[in-house]
Amino acid sequence: YVHENYQFKLVDDWIGVLTGQQEASFDWVAMQQSEKICRENGVDFPYVEMEENENYSQSGQQIGILDMGGSSTEISFTPTLPGANIDENTYESVVYDSVTEHLYSTSYEGMGHNSAFENHQRLLIERAYSVGDLSNSYYDPCIPSGVSFYSKVRSPAGQQILLEGMGDPLNCDVIISGLLNITDSCSYDNCGLNETYQPFVENDPFIAFSQFGDIAAFFGLKG
Repeated sequence: YVHENYQFKLVDDWIGVLTGQQEASFDWVAMQQSEKICRENGVDFPYVEMEENENYSQSGQQIGILDMGGSSTEISFTPTLPGANIDENTYESVVYDSVTEHLYSTSYEGMGHNSAFENHQRLLIERAYSVGDLSNSYYDPCIPSGVSFYSKVRSPAGQQILLEGMGDPLNCDVIISGLLNITDSCSYDNCGLNETYQPFVENDPFIAFSQFGDIAAFFGLKG
């Protein structure tokens, strides 16, 4: 497509698809550079809570990132407590500002906004079927009361399913915990989602953007 529609020189191996881990690392580099440019030009970095974090200083505290897209969520930061038992495959070395940084970078496929919401619906429907509830309409505790829609996920029997909101945070938490698979089962010193290795996170600043920001803006939250 690029060769057919653009005139500039393009060698085949100049173009490719980033891995989720690479995306996380580039997110991290972009965030540090954005903060540096703002700081050097006397511009407030667009994160209103930053000055309240005692570990952050205008001298250039490194910032961890959380990036939620439609199909995956990325996390990247420079860990201070990696632990003794680590997964080397989750680390990448990048050179930023003439310094080699050893980043923890991971992508959670299926944990993006759209994918996670669809997986949540699938889990809800499958759980209902597993206990013999074969109806074509279910209550969803994670949807606000009064909201209803037809799910893109069909039942195991191929039925179209109507989901009706309950607005029940406690029951929603039970379902979401199953979706995130946060358990005590971890073969490393510390894990994130789905038993994936993740270093301990200190009180270092993080910035969450993309769908995180869109959701916060929808609810009128600052940050």
